[in-house]
Amino acid sequence: MYSSSINMESESKKLISSISIGLEKLGDKRYGEEVEKNLVSSIKNNSINYSHLIYCDTAEIYGLNKSEILLGEISKIVGRDKFHISTKIGLTYKYEKEKIVTYRYFDDYQIQKSLEESCKRLISPPNRIYLHWPHPDNAEITLNCLGKLVIFANQLGIKEIGICNISIKQPLITLEKLRDLGVNTVQERINLLTRKLSFIAKAKRLNFRIVSHSSFAQGILSSSSREVIEESSGQEFPKFLNTKKYEYEWVNNINSLIQEYAVKLNKNPEEIIVACQKRILGNNSEMIIGVKHKRHIDPIFGRLNSAEIDEINFNQILEKLEKYQFEPRLPNH
Repeated sequence: MYSSSINMESESKKLISSISIGLEKLGDKRYGEEVEKNLVSSIKNNSINYSHLIYCDTAEIYGLNKSEILLGEISKIVGRDKFHISTKIGLTYKYEKEKIVTYRYFDDYQIQKSLEESCKRLISPPNRIYLHWPHPDNAEITLNCLGKLVIFANQLGIKEIGICNISIKQPLITLEKLRDLGVNTVQERINLLTRKLSFIAKAKRLNFRIVSHSSFAQGILSSSSREVIEESSGQEFPKFLNTKKYEYEWVNNINSLIQEYAVKLNKNPEEIIVACQKRILGNNSEMIIGVKHKRHIDPIFGRLNSAEIDEINFNQILEKLEKYQFEPRLPNH
């Protein structure tokens, strides 16, 4: 049985600006056993060999529960105090006519039950819990659900409570309302092109922890487009951006720009992007790096946490990316 209290000694080692490993691929057969095997091995080895916390981002739905189970097994072997674990509830799966379908839920009973089940799979409470998605069209239901989640999480000693993706048809879910409920973390799709500068400025002002995702696997270093992934699978630095939405001219121009600065500054392209992203997000922030290929694993545990860039080159890169940048304009941002 898991303990209801989290070892806070590990929190003292917490990095202000962190790289978190996206564990969606654990148990997801689409990405193959090799990715899973190498990722599990790397998590184990790095947690044993280094004193810093290993930040892990998982969810109830990832790998149909297997991601949480594997992470729980690893932490039991090497020690729970080696990890800062975030997980998400509110999105799960069920079988209908022998087919797996996903669905969202917001009722109090299932929120509490799912939180308890996640704790069992992880063998202890996570450091952070998210509501995975807001209700698609009812902000009141979302806010009520979050209020209950705060209560249930606090009962288990979980103090970091967040919501993912509030920028989708949710203009009534303001950061002020979230703060009043006890929510203190927001996970958003933010990268060097979708910068959401006004949203970030407001979140900083209200002292939220800002967590960006889709900054590596689905946003800026590779693509969710299968064609682009296959085309670039043999390269260290793949083409990126989703070509279903953006033109190849954009891809090639931005690719060339980052490569140019990688040579100029004697860094890897991943370091350039991560360093710029850190500057945009600020100190109280976190970047989730998703893994789609074996080649993504080693940089996560190696050079990316220490990636830095000076202000002059940072501003130059942003200026050159300006023609490609867009910022969604929603009432609460």
